[in-house]
Amino acid sequence: MVRRTTRKRTGSTSLPEFELDAHSTPDSHLEQPESRGEIEEQQAQSPDDLERKKSQINLPAHLTKHLPNLEYHFKRLDSSFSLQQSNTSGSTGSSLWLSSQVLSSYLTSIYLPCLLRSSRCALPSSVEEERPRAIELGSGTGLVSLLLARLGFEVLATDVEPPLGTVLRPNVEQGRHSLEKATARGQSCGSIQVSHLDWCVEFESWHWDDHGPSTDSNQGGSDAERSKREGADPKTPISKPKPYDLIFTADTVYEARLIRPLFRSIKYLYESSVIHTEGGKLKRPKLLIALERRDSGMVDLALRVARDEFGFSLKQVTERRVRKAVDGFGDGKSWDREDWSGVEIWQGELP
Repeated sequence: MVRRTTRKRTGSTSLPEFELDAHSTPDSHLEQPESRGEIEEQQAQSPDDLERKKSQINLPAHLTKHLPNLEYHFKRLDSSFSLQQSNTSGSTGSSLWLSSQVLSSYLTSIYLPCLLRSSRCALPSSVEEERPRAIELGSGTGLVSLLLARLGFEVLATDVEPPLGTVLRPNVEQGRHSLEKATARGQSCGSIQVSHLDWCVEFESWHWDDHGPSTDSNQGGSDAERSKREGADPKTPISKPKPYDLIFTADTVYEARLIRPLFRSIKYLYESSVIHTEGGKLKRPKLLIALERRDSGMVDLALRVARDEFGFSLKQVTERRVRKAVDGFGDGKSWDREDWSGVEIWQGELP
């Protein structure tokens, strides 16, 4: 059991909870396997094997912020990512946070069972032949975006300086090597790109290319810059952006002045991703917001602004559902429950 540090607990909000939507996986996928064969296999493991598995336990983020480098393991995916952290950038986005860890477990619980069945039944896709597309606002270290790329998504990880340059770009560059190794083992992986995206810039001034939006004057951020260095043509902006199947953000509710720019950006991306199916129905993207209730007043303000000013319908993923995801697909069984009990996941949609 991981020893915990003292962390402030605050009140809860009155907004409703929900279980699973149509894109989610039944609870049966969340149970940690405990069959007789698996128990016997565990008992037959050598001390070296047990020590190796023990070393792959990810500690709660508040216990690792002092570390300049982390090796983050997704044991159920047989993959790990090397993450740089920075305590000198002056930005909260330059280190790992608990909400990203919890959201990673939740997303794995939804999409890994489908991936293991070599089927796309649980992966929403706007075009059947294409991989599902996802965008993260405020990616920080890039952990969740890297996970989704490992799960088969085409992902755009976005942030601003200093975390964009100090941790996100280096972590994604390193993470691509992990994705290549997984692909070489015959495992299905997606891709990941990085873009500068400032929520405070009006979306009318955003630049778009095939991967998504950017507020960088180079129209595409680091990838366009790399193309120029290699002598390739820079990306050409497109007039109609491709829709996203998943829009998500983790631990981005921490400063009052950024709440409205954040949800204004989310609303624009959401509305740009609503498409009409052949049957005449509307297909909406999935929106997930993970946050840690460190300041209950700030969280309640953000949820109220999202609902009342931007028209989002918000439902909280039940504590039971999150707990089963963290225990079954994360490191919850090795953590103290108080280590992450203040983290919430919310799903939103527009009418």
